[in-house]
Amino acid sequence: MNQEPQQLKEISVDELKVGMYVQDVGRGWLYHPWLTKSKRISTAEDIEKLKEYGITRVVVDLARGDAEEPAEQPDRSVQPVEPPEQAAPDNKEPQEEIEKVERRKGSRPDKRPDSVPLEKELPQARETYFEALGLIREFMADIEAERRVDIGEVYHMVDEIIDSVYRNRAAFATLLKLREYDDYIFAHPLNVTVLALTLGRQVGLQPGQLRELGLGTMFHDVGKASLPPKILIKPGKLTDEEFEIVKKHPVIGAKMMKQYPDIPPSSLRVILYHHERSDGSGYPKGLSGDQLDPFIIISGLADVFDACSSKRVYNKGVLPYQALRVIFRMRGTGFPQYWVDQFIFCMGIYPPGTGVQLNTGEIGVVTAINFSSLLRPRVKIVIDTNGFPLAKPKLIDLNDPSFLQREIIKPVPNQKLGIDPATLIET
Repeated sequence: MNQEPQQLKEISVDELKVGMYVQDVGRGWLYHPWLTKSKRISTAEDIEKLKEYGITRVVVDLARGDAEEPAEQPDRSVQPVEPPEQAAPDNKEPQEEIEKVERRKGSRPDKRPDSVPLEKELPQARETYFEALGLIREFMADIEAERRVDIGEVYHMVDEIIDSVYRNRAAFATLLKLREYDDYIFAHPLNVTVLALTLGRQVGLQPGQLRELGLGTMFHDVGKASLPPKILIKPGKLTDEEFEIVKKHPVIGAKMMKQYPDIPPSSLRVILYHHERSDGSGYPKGLSGDQLDPFIIISGLADVFDACSSKRVYNKGVLPYQALRVIFRMRGTGFPQYWVDQFIFCMGIYPPGTGVQLNTGEIGVVTAINFSSLLRPRVKIVIDTNGFPLAKPKLIDLNDPSFLQREIIKPVPNQKLGIDPATLIET
């Protein structure tokens, strides 16, 4: 049977209609909501999904769609499209699946309380974070200038982060996504290190193991220093040739750091293999199954989560709860089910900073995870049951027995809160 020739046209997401066939969303599958880049728009929710992921332009095949061709519109490609005013109905499906990871529905006391409360640890974590950013800037400059890196200083900084994670398992991870602190090139290795060490503590790694894991994640993207800057900061989609160049950075980085005798083999494996996946779809070697040790899996999970939820020149990033959905889609394929579940256990089903709506109609911001009952975090209410903003946010602990009648029904986008979530957590 002869197939009708394609009639491709790039249009704004605002011009999409039910019945149109989207040929290409212009992103890799980690950064869009569908299983494939091509899909017929069957409901209005399909369009809202694209907007939720910050996608503003798509390529449609007019020959395969059954909706009218949109009229010519002025070029609005530089205008950002904000996420929808309300969470799209399809939010329930992936969110409900993630919630099934937490089988504990009621109020439960924490049998492993942190030694330092979140509010007390946050200032120390913030100070350490900025110190670490400065150190990363220094060693990246050293690498680019072909000077020797002081590995002892990096070890010391990793130790500082480990100490914080042991004092409070959530403080550092809470801090990461509240504000855009710095250039992604410098913030990303630090964020990945924090997430990896948090997960490492969750699964019971010993301090010495955490040290080696953290050293590897601090240097995991160091090979990108040798790549052409025009590729690293390209605002558009990479060509196949450009992506092949980017895929060389783990090998380059491992070769660079192998010259340092203070870096153990386990750390080098993180640098070399953090893009490998359990189903063999990763690079550089296409490892699979038992070929991936815990360090590789942990660093990979941390890398994907931060990459999805960080603002970059070519991607404005998604909210932390949306990044968890990306991770969850890889459960049992890219990453083993056990490790995805453990990552959710330490990040929370609704990570701090997530806007949520309760069954009472109240809207608030998650300020802290209750690790004994992930579905019942601490929330600061900012909008009351009648939809009116509160003059002063009200803190409620959903894990407190007196609040058992309240429960979260869905996440909501930040712009619906009317306040910066960071101000509710850092004060």
